[in-house]
Amino acid sequence: MKKIKITLATIAMLLLCITNIYASSGSYFDVYLKNYCSKKVEVKIQADGSSSVSSYSASEKHSVPVKAGYKLYVDGKLVLEFKASDKGKEIVLCK
Repeated sequence: MKKIKITLATIAMLLLCITNIYASSGSYFDVYLKNYCSKKVEVKIQADGSSSVSSYSASEKHSVPVKAGYKLYVDGKLVLEFKASDKGKEIVLCK
């Protein structure tokens, strides 16, 4: 039986390819929206042809499932267009 040597670099490249394929498949991932303002803010997540609107009180934090390409609006202003690399990140709604 032959032994196959797999280098750490080869494993890293395979994981990177799998991650990119998974991210480009349009899967949902969670981000964490945190309101650092001292006032309530209106948050809108715009998806393909639909949107969801919520209000976040001061210091409120929620996990939100999104996809790459979704847009985040705070008090009517575009703040961010989500990318797969945003997975698991805390998004500050107000500084």
